[in-house]
Amino acid sequence: MQGGVIIYSFADFLKEGFVPELRLMTGPMDFHAIPVTGSSVQEFPLDDFIQSGEIVLSTAIGYHDQPDFFKNMIRGACAAGAAAIAFSFRDSNYLLPEDAAAFANDCGIPVFQMPWEYRFSDFQASLRDAIWQKEVTVYHSIQDTLFDYFFETRPIEQAIGYLGRMLRCVVKIESLAGETIATSEPILGKSVEAQIEINIQIGNTVFNRLKFYTTGGIQSLPKQEILEKYVAFPLSLWFYHKIVEDTTTARLKNDFVWKLAMNEFSSEEEMLRQGGYLCFRLNRSYSCIAMRYILQMNRHMDTANPWESMRYSTEVEKMLVLEARRKKQNVMVGSRSTEAVIYFENSGALSAQKISAYIDSVEETLEKKFPELTCYWGISENYQEQAEFSCIYKNAKAALQCCIHSKANDRRFTYQKTKKTQIISLLCDSVEMQDNACRLMQRIAHYSTDSRIDLLNTLSTYIQANYNASKTARNLHLNRQSLLRRLEKIEGITGMSLTSHDDLFVLEVFLNIYSSM
Repeated sequence: MQGGVIIYSFADFLKEGFVPELRLMTGPMDFHAIPVTGSSVQEFPLDDFIQSGEIVLSTAIGYHDQPDFFKNMIRGACAAGAAAIAFSFRDSNYLLPEDAAAFANDCGIPVFQMPWEYRFSDFQASLRDAIWQKEVTVYHSIQDTLFDYFFETRPIEQAIGYLGRMLRCVVKIESLAGETIATSEPILGKSVEAQIEINIQIGNTVFNRLKFYTTGGIQSLPKQEILEKYVAFPLSLWFYHKIVEDTTTARLKNDFVWKLAMNEFSSEEEMLRQGGYLCFRLNRSYSCIAMRYILQMNRHMDTANPWESMRYSTEVEKMLVLEARRKKQNVMVGSRSTEAVIYFENSGALSAQKISAYIDSVEETLEKKFPELTCYWGISENYQEQAEFSCIYKNAKAALQCCIHSKANDRRFTYQKTKKTQIISLLCDSVEMQDNACRLMQRIAHYSTDSRIDLLNTLSTYIQANYNASKTARNLHLNRQSLLRRLEKIEGITGMSLTSHDDLFVLEVFLNIYSSM
């Protein structure tokens, strides 16, 4: 019996006829309801190794004149769940004691006599082959039905429900992360435990895990190799088909997003038509994020293997989409080699914070899985009205380029910050501006060297905190009075007021020029 389904019954055994001159010593029973799973040779007293569904083989030598022996042996075999008992007597005319035969009938366990010259080993081999052939026939039928379900495009839930009914157990498919994908109906009023777990895979690619829960112990389930061949393989077709569909859709979406970024559509109608097919909401307001990662090579990497870089590109694109999905954020993502473009749907005044939180999540996930990657980000303006996709991509790309080439440690640049950087870059080309900046900032630097108080860092932190003294003090781990004394010293050294907007502007510009030299 497999999963509650009688694969091979005692009626099948009788029909096979591979035991010559078989003689039943008990009365008629419903032989179709008695499952047979194998056989074992036992002598009295019985040990604890009889398996449910086995035919117990015995010679009963030395017990022919002890009627109670047969009754006790039948009782033990019945308690172990044996399918039947086969005695092999030297005297072919020996009859089972009447009370033993009556007890066997009451227990529903057939007792029969085999010819003395028929070897137990031949019996066991013939029975094993017969059971195997019947199992193959049954599971071929289950496999064919699963194939029919697949080619009829039935959902995977129907296939799992069918398996649960056929095997009379609970069948469940779980993702590799432990999420339930599909499950059969529970066994009402009974608690079940996981008995067998196998992978659903093709080649070395594992899609999900298939679990079988039963009330009858692992012996009531099919062998694992049978489940792998006749059940797991046809189920893998559903997931392989889905991967092909998902990969095709992902490639179409990827190409579409890059066409948006590069303005490669022949008309707006074509863009809207293709976007509608891919379920993109193009009529919404979007910001653009340009991203590039740099791979820090190590000695374990095969730099000559083109699949290595492709693997990173695929995984990074997948993470960009999954993190947005976790945050319930609508995005459109495209990736090429080490670059990606993300169109991030705006949601009012909080869009900037949401973009920052999204990038934080992506970086955290990438850091755990690929610590060898360093990511740089460029972020476009945050328009609330619909913006031109190619325009905001250019702005995000400009911010990304400034981010990559910046000497600062910041790996995120906004386009707004980029405009300031472009102005500083132009001023850096002026020798006169460089001289002015150098003279002023070196005064502060010399004081910092002599006093061991880093006033340059104090000024930089003050500017980054938007001239907020309390925030600056927290960032520098100073008390407010200590910070104010430092700011007064900067004013004294430079002759400029930190309460004057014009002076603050000059100090910020000169600090940026000096830092870039």
